[in-house]
Amino acid sequence: MNLNKNPTIRITKKVATLSLNVFTETFSRSEITRDELKDGQVGHTWISLKFYNPKSALKYLDNPTRTLVKKEGKTSMGFWPLKYRPEAFITQGRDHRFTTNQERDSGCTPGAGASQDTSHSGFSFEKSVPGRVEEPDRVHQKEIKIKKEYDLTHEQVKSMMKYVNKSRNNDYNLYHYNCTTFAVESVKAAGQTAPSGSKYGICFPNVLYKELYQNSKKDKRIIVEPFDTKPHSETGRLTDVMHGDETE
Repeated sequence: MNLNKNPTIRITKKVATLSLNVFTETFSRSEITRDELKDGQVGHTWISLKFYNPKSALKYLDNPTRTLVKKEGKTSMGFWPLKYRPEAFITQGRDHRFTTNQERDSGCTPGAGASQDTSHSGFSFEKSVPGRVEEPDRVHQKEIKIKKEYDLTHEQVKSMMKYVNKSRNNDYNLYHYNCTTFAVESVKAAGQTAPSGSKYGICFPNVLYKELYQNSKKDKRIIVEPFDTKPHSETGRLTDVMHGDETE
């Protein structure tokens, strides 16, 4: 049978792996306290996409996604509040990897919500602030605490990217539209089932972690990272040492 002449097989063929990634930076991975929230230990949720045959997707992807997939076969995207970070635009002494000249020319972002506008102050408890979908989003790529993987068809990738592209310059609101909201809605836009990541109507990485962890024993596509006790880089408090009691 010639698969290329069978439209049903072509439409349903899985072409990429989508990963819903969660990073937490709190004492309990599944809970966040008021003090931790006040200290900005909110963690991060983002998505990554890896193609089995990158060339097959280049014809319908737009930049910056197209350039990243062509170069590496994959991309990553996460939503951040814009914050004045002059160090992000200095070529030497960067704390983490920002985009290359080639990536910037194709529309890739500098990462971590970095902005040269002094009026950008990051997230606010009281109001919405300017936001941006970072692509690539690499800041916490080596700190994933839990993730869930999904297999996508070309049509599902297209559907997800339509949502991502229209969300690139949304306002960021800690309680109504944050990194977890963006990541969960992106998964849903790909036609997949995702946990809500929401408690009392508010999305947080800790809540999403808890939901995924509770399903991890019966879902082999959920991968839990072993605990790694360490002090928080700014507060000095120990992080990543336990789950909430209700998840034990």
